[in-house]
Amino acid sequence: YWAVCCSTGGSYGDILAGTEVEKIIQIVGLLFFKVYFSFIAAEVTNILSSIKIAYTENLHNTQTYETWMENIKLPIELRKRVRAYHELKWLKFKGLDENQILGDLPRTLREKITEFLL
Repeated sequence: YWAVCCSTGGSYGDILAGTEVEKIIQIVGLLFFKVYFSFIAAEVTNILSSIKIAYTENLHNTQTYETWMENIKLPIELRKRVRAYHELKWLKFKGLDENQILGDLPRTLREKITEFLL
């Protein structure tokens, strides 16, 4: 009983269950809380992982653009415009590819969304 209470973070002996039924109810409640908390932690981890993946992909794309611009000896003014566009695209879409999202939708729905956006 004490080990379950301490491992699930429910109590350290300051609130005691008096009967066996109370102990069982407290153990079940603590285990339920532990499972619930684990699901919340997993979701937060999943969200943070998705953000990190998108950010890492953005960094990779930035490096690819930089290498490409250097290889073709693009003038500095055009490089600045490419960087500004890439940064604006990241700020606006956070790594989402709008063309891919719209491309997955049926044509009629795509047309309705395009009308809405214009």
